[in-house]
Amino acid sequence: MKNSLVPINKTALIDRFHKIETDGELIFQQLYFKKNKYAPQESKKLNFRIF
Repeated sequence: MKNSLVPINKTALIDRFHKIETDGELIFQQLYFKKNKYAPQESKKLNFRIF
């Protein structure tokens, strides 16, 4: 069992993380837009990241 580690595809992990991060940002922007829909002059784009 000690030598049964499976190599991890780093590119796949990075792509998956980027997709999660992008999805989270889109959801946040949609919620933020709905909240500030009647005051667009006050809305600001925030840097939203998932860690």
